[in-house]
Amino acid sequence: MNNSVCLICKGNIKTIFAVPCTCDHVFHLACLMRWISQKTTDHYCPCPQSSCDKEFDSLNVLSTDVGGLKLLTTINNLICPICIDVLKSPSVIMNCCGRTICLDCFIPALERKSECPMDRSGLNEITALSWTQDSATLFRDYNPTVKYLKDIGRALSSNYTCRLCKSPEDADNIYFCISCSAYYHRKCDPNIVFQCHPFIWICRSCIEQSRGEPK
Repeated sequence: MNNSVCLICKGNIKTIFAVPCTCDHVFHLACLMRWISQKTTDHYCPCPQSSCDKEFDSLNVLSTDVGGLKLLTTINNLICPICIDVLKSPSVIMNCCGRTICLDCFIPALERKSECPMDRSGLNEITALSWTQDSATLFRDYNPTVKYLKDIGRALSSNYTCRLCKSPEDADNIYFCISCSAYYHRKCDPNIVFQCHPFIWICRSCIEQSRGEPK
Protein backbone atom coordinates (compact mmCIF):
# COMPACT_ATOMS: atom_id res chain seq x y z
CA MET A 1 0.00 0.00 0.00
CA ASN A 2 1.77 3.10 -1.26
CA ASN A 3 -0.25 5.58 0.77
CA SER A 4 -2.97 5.81 3.40
CA VAL A 5 -4.91 8.58 1.64
CA CYS A 6 -7.65 8.21 -0.96
CA LEU A 7 -6.35 9.76 -4.17
CA ILE A 8 -9.80 11.12 -5.05
CA CYS A 9 -11.05 12.83 -1.88
CA LYS A 10 -7.65 13.02 -0.12
CA GLY A 11 -9.28 11.61 3.02
CA ASN A 12 -7.59 9.03 5.22
CA ILE A 13 -8.01 5.35 4.46
CA LYS A 14 -9.32 3.60 7.58
CA THR A 15 -9.63 -0.14 7.12
CA ILE A 16 -11.31 -1.17 3.85
CA PHE A 17 -10.21 0.30 0.52
CA ALA A 18 -10.27 -0.41 -3.22
CA VAL A 19 -7.49 -0.84 -5.78
CA PRO A 20 -8.06 -1.11 -9.57
CA CYS A 21 -6.91 -4.45 -10.97
CA THR A 22 -4.40 -2.85 -13.36
CA CYS A 23 -2.48 -0.59 -10.95
CA ASP A 24 -1.77 -0.11 -7.24
CA HIS A 25 -3.46 3.24 -6.59
CA VAL A 26 -5.61 3.35 -3.45
CA PHE A 27 -9.12 4.78 -3.07
CA HIS A 28 -12.13 4.68 -0.79
CA LEU A 29 -14.49 2.16 -2.34
CA ALA A 30 -17.30 4.75 -2.40
CA CYS A 31 -15.08 7.34 -4.10
CA LEU A 32 -13.95 4.87 -6.74
CA MET A 33 -17.50 3.68 -7.43
CA ARG A 34 -18.66 7.28 -7.90
CA TRP A 35 -15.79 7.84 -10.31
CA ILE A 36 -16.74 4.68 -12.20
CA SER A 37 -20.37 5.85 -12.49
CA GLN A 38 -19.15 9.02 -14.20
CA LYS A 39 -16.29 7.72 -16.33
CA THR A 40 -16.91 4.11 -17.31
CA THR A 41 -17.42 3.33 -21.00
CA ASP A 42 -17.92 -0.10 -22.53
CA HIS A 43 -17.29 -1.80 -19.15
CA TYR A 44 -13.85 -0.17 -18.79
CA CYS A 45 -12.88 2.82 -16.65
CA PRO A 46 -9.74 4.99 -16.58
CA CYS A 47 -7.81 5.17 -13.32
CA PRO A 48 -8.67 8.36 -11.37
CA GLN A 49 -4.98 9.08 -10.81
CA SER A 50 -4.09 11.60 -13.52
CA SER A 51 -0.57 10.24 -13.96
CA CYS A 52 -1.89 6.71 -14.60
CA ASP A 53 -2.90 5.83 -18.15
CA LYS A 54 -4.32 2.40 -17.34
CA GLU A 55 -7.94 1.33 -17.65
CA PHE A 56 -9.59 -1.31 -15.50
CA ASP A 57 -12.69 -3.50 -15.62
CA SER A 58 -12.42 -5.01 -12.14
CA LEU A 59 -11.09 -4.03 -8.74
CA ASN A 60 -9.84 -5.58 -5.53
CA VAL A 61 -11.29 -4.76 -2.11
CA LEU A 62 -8.69 -5.01 0.64
CA SER A 63 -8.32 -4.23 4.32
CA THR A 64 -5.46 -3.27 6.56
CA ASP A 65 -4.77 -5.94 9.14
CA VAL A 66 -2.33 -6.50 11.97
CA GLY A 67 -0.36 -8.83 9.73
CA GLY A 68 -0.49 -6.49 6.72
CA LEU A 69 -2.90 -6.23 3.81
CA LYS A 70 -5.72 -8.72 3.33
CA LEU A 71 -7.69 -9.31 0.13
CA LEU A 72 -11.38 -9.37 1.06
CA THR A 73 -12.96 -9.88 -2.34
CA THR A 74 -12.70 -8.99 -6.03
CA ILE A 75 -15.38 -7.15 -8.00
CA ASN A 76 -15.01 -8.72 -11.43
CA ASN A 77 -17.48 -6.48 -13.27
CA LEU A 78 -18.21 -2.77 -12.92
CA ILE A 79 -21.60 -3.03 -14.64
CA CYS A 80 -24.51 -4.97 -13.14
CA PRO A 81 -25.45 -7.67 -15.68
CA ILE A 82 -29.15 -7.30 -14.87
CA CYS A 83 -29.82 -3.53 -14.94
CA ILE A 84 -26.81 -2.83 -17.23
CA ASP A 85 -25.79 0.12 -15.07
CA VAL A 86 -22.84 0.79 -12.77
CA LEU A 87 -23.06 -1.27 -9.58
CA LYS A 88 -24.91 0.37 -6.72
CA SER A 89 -24.50 -0.06 -2.98
CA PRO A 90 -25.32 -2.58 -1.64
CA SER A 91 -24.32 -5.24 -4.15
CA VAL A 92 -23.97 -9.01 -4.00
CA ILE A 93 -21.10 -11.10 -5.35
CA MET A 94 -22.07 -14.55 -6.63
CA ASN A 95 -19.40 -16.88 -5.31
CA CYS A 96 -20.40 -19.55 -7.84
CA CYS A 97 -19.68 -17.48 -10.97
CA GLY A 98 -17.84 -14.46 -9.57
CA ARG A 99 -20.27 -11.90 -11.01
CA THR A 100 -21.45 -8.91 -8.96
CA ILE A 101 -25.10 -7.78 -9.04
CA CYS A 102 -26.92 -4.86 -7.42
CA LEU A 103 -28.87 -6.17 -4.43
CA ASP A 104 -32.04 -4.46 -5.72
CA CYS A 105 -31.66 -6.46 -8.94
CA PHE A 106 -30.74 -9.71 -7.21
CA ILE A 107 -33.72 -9.93 -4.81
CA PRO A 108 -36.43 -10.05 -7.56
CA ALA A 109 -34.40 -12.70 -9.39
CA LEU A 110 -34.13 -14.76 -6.20
CA GLU A 111 -37.88 -14.39 -5.58
CA ARG A 112 -38.53 -15.97 -8.96
CA LYS A 113 -36.13 -18.86 -8.47
CA SER A 114 -33.58 -19.78 -5.82
CA GLU A 115 -30.55 -19.98 -8.07
CA CYS A 116 -27.77 -17.80 -9.40
CA PRO A 117 -29.38 -15.57 -12.06
CA MET A 118 -26.20 -15.71 -14.14
CA ASP A 119 -25.17 -19.36 -14.44
CA ARG A 120 -28.37 -20.95 -13.02
CA SER A 121 -26.39 -22.98 -10.52
CA GLY A 122 -27.47 -23.61 -6.95
CA LEU A 123 -27.10 -20.55 -4.74
CA ASN A 124 -24.91 -21.72 -1.87
CA GLU A 125 -22.80 -18.70 -0.94
CA ILE A 126 -22.82 -14.95 -1.57
CA THR A 127 -20.75 -11.98 -0.48
CA ALA A 128 -22.70 -8.82 0.37
CA LEU A 129 -20.87 -5.53 -0.03
CA SER A 130 -21.87 -1.94 0.69
CA TRP A 131 -19.97 1.32 0.74
CA THR A 132 -20.35 4.77 2.27
CA GLN A 133 -18.12 7.82 2.03
CA ASP A 134 -15.08 6.50 3.90
CA SER A 135 -16.02 2.99 4.99
CA ALA A 136 -17.36 -0.26 3.61
CA THR A 137 -19.13 -3.32 4.97
CA LEU A 138 -18.56 -6.82 3.66
CA PHE A 139 -19.71 -10.24 4.81
CA ARG A 140 -20.46 -13.69 3.44
CA ASP A 141 -23.58 -15.76 3.87
CA TYR A 142 -24.63 -19.29 2.95
CA ASN A 143 -28.01 -20.26 1.45
CA PRO A 144 -29.48 -16.73 1.73
CA THR A 145 -33.25 -16.28 1.83
CA VAL A 146 -35.24 -13.43 0.28
CA LYS A 147 -36.31 -12.17 3.73
CA TYR A 148 -32.73 -12.17 4.97
CA LEU A 149 -31.51 -10.27 1.91
CA LYS A 150 -34.27 -7.69 2.33
CA ASP A 151 -33.15 -7.18 5.93
CA ILE A 152 -29.59 -6.82 4.68
CA GLY A 153 -30.76 -4.29 2.09
CA ARG A 154 -32.53 -2.22 4.73
CA ALA A 155 -29.47 -2.28 6.95
CA LEU A 156 -26.93 -1.42 4.29
CA SER A 157 -28.99 1.21 2.47
CA SER A 158 -29.89 3.36 5.47
CA ASN A 159 -28.22 6.39 6.97
CA TYR A 160 -25.56 5.24 9.44
CA THR A 161 -26.54 7.51 12.36
CA CYS A 162 -26.84 6.27 15.93
CA ARG A 163 -30.36 6.80 17.28
CA LEU A 164 -29.08 7.44 20.81
CA CYS A 165 -26.15 9.82 20.37
CA LYS A 166 -27.29 11.16 16.95
CA SER A 167 -23.78 10.78 15.57
CA PRO A 168 -22.66 9.00 12.37
CA GLU A 169 -19.08 8.84 13.66
CA ASP A 170 -17.31 5.51 14.21
CA ALA A 171 -19.38 3.80 11.50
CA ASP A 172 -17.39 0.58 11.83
CA ASN A 173 -18.97 0.06 15.28
CA ILE A 174 -22.57 0.91 14.39
CA TYR A 175 -25.13 -1.90 14.40
CA PHE A 176 -28.54 -2.19 12.78
CA CYS A 177 -31.68 -3.37 14.60
CA ILE A 178 -33.87 -5.37 12.21
CA SER A 179 -36.91 -4.82 14.41
CA CYS A 180 -37.06 -1.00 14.55
CA SER A 181 -34.75 -0.30 11.56
CA ALA A 182 -32.46 1.94 13.61
CA TYR A 183 -28.71 2.17 14.11
CA TYR A 184 -26.93 2.15 17.46
CA HIS A 185 -23.31 2.35 18.50
CA ARG A 186 -22.33 -0.68 20.49
CA LYS A 187 -21.04 1.63 23.24
CA CYS A 188 -24.42 3.45 23.34
CA ASP A 189 -26.50 0.27 23.63
CA PRO A 190 -24.19 -2.46 24.95
CA ASN A 191 -26.96 -5.00 25.66
CA ILE A 192 -27.18 -6.28 22.11
CA VAL A 193 -28.45 -9.62 20.86
CA PHE A 194 -26.82 -10.71 17.62
CA GLN A 195 -29.00 -12.17 14.92
CA CYS A 196 -28.01 -13.46 11.45
CA HIS A 197 -24.78 -11.50 11.39
CA PRO A 198 -22.75 -9.39 13.84
CA PHE A 199 -23.84 -6.24 11.97
CA ILE A 200 -27.56 -7.03 12.36
CA TRP A 201 -29.20 -7.48 15.73
CA ILE A 202 -32.15 -6.54 17.94
CA CYS A 203 -31.82 -3.51 20.21
CA ARG A 204 -32.59 -3.46 23.92
CA SER A 205 -35.83 -1.47 23.51
CA CYS A 206 -37.26 -3.97 21.01
CA ILE A 207 -36.34 -6.90 23.26
CA GLU A 208 -38.09 -5.26 26.21
CA GLN A 209 -41.17 -4.52 24.11
CA SER A 210 -41.37 -8.11 22.89
CA ARG A 211 -41.26 -9.29 26.51
CA GLY A 212 -43.80 -6.72 27.64
CA GLU A 213 -41.22 -5.07 29.87
CA PRO A 214 -41.13 -1.31 30.52
CA LYS A 215 -38.41 0.60 28.68
